[in-house]
Amino acid sequence: PLGGGAGALRRSKNSSTKSQQQDATPFPTLYWLCCPKLSRAIAGLERQGYVRILQQRIDSNPIFVRNMYLAHELYGEERWNALSAH
Repeated sequence: PLGGGAGALRRSKNSSTKSQQQDATPFPTLYWLCCPKLSRAIAGLERQGYVRILQQRIDSNPIFVRNMYLAHELYGEERWNALSAH
């Protein structure tokens, strides 16, 4: 979606009053975690440093690095296709 979808607003850098305006920049997220219980559980893991831990695991293994790169490429392609006219 454009502008963050769901009516997301961003502050305008050009406004002297810093009023909020719709931003037409494509928002990068296609998938959202909607289950409150699962969302809280993942937030707890993030607070415990698991993002850093998992990044270190990925960085320590060339196969993991390559798989993560490919996953990002596929996700980017999927996002681009979602924004393109069909």
